Amino acid sequence: MAFNFALLFVLGFERFLEMLNVLWYHTSGKNLWVGNHSIQSFANLLAGSVPGQKAAWSGLLGDAWSVQVLVLAIVLTSFLVVLLASISRNRAGLDGALLLACSVLALVLPSVSHDYTLALLPGPMAIYLGQMGIDPDPKRQAMTNLLIFVLSLAYSSTLFSYVYKPVWLGNNLPMLVIILVTVAVMTRYSGERSPNTMVVALS
Repeated sequence: MAFNFALLFVLGFERFLEMLNVLWYHTSGKNLWVGNHSIQSFANLLAGSVPGQKAAWSGLLGDAWSVQVLVLAIVLTSFLVVLLASISRNRAGLDGALLLACSVLALVLPSVSHDYTLALLPGPMAIYLGQMGIDPDPKRQAMTNLLIFVLSLAYSSTLFSYVYKPVWLGNNLPMLVIILVTVAVMTRYSGERSPNTMVVALS
């Protein structure tokens, strides 16, 4: 352990201090740009409080702190819905909805979360959609199909760089929140479903 700590100073004490400054800079919320999809970064962009950068929706919510609290409340409430539903189902095996919800949470909660971390999404998304069954109620199944369309649309938006998207779609935080809220709604209001035939065949 002492050896590992000593390695921090292998390039000299000045480099060690430089590393601490960089870490402080990133964790203090100053690393704000459209490719940082954390809640903190999005709130500051939305409030237009980033020097030299004009928010796409500047003036909609002028207080960055209020934006953070609002988005955080939506995210945590949605996650809690998925978590409680997973506990109540009490099924063995991997819960795709909970895995996807945890992945979204891991993407939006840190103060620094650049777009390259979106590579965490495809696996949980595929597992979740692969576990979707068929609802015996046609009306409820139609609503589920609509929600799956919304979910897929939001996810597809995260696959493109902000360079190729409109300014108001540049930051991926809104799409990640839509994904989480949609999963929460589908988890909360979905009835008993017959298992996915592909999953059964593979298992």
